[in-house]
Amino acid sequence: MKVQVEVDESSPEISNEGEESSLIDDNIIVDSTEEEN
Repeated sequence: MKVQVEVDESSPEISNEGEESSLIDDNIIVDSTEEEN
């Protein structure tokens, strides 16, 4: 998942810092859920 987050940050489609933060937060939540399972 960490690699995906880095790819999302580098994605040219993402230009707004706000959108980057939202995507990163979503990925972190998914990471935590996967670790718990």
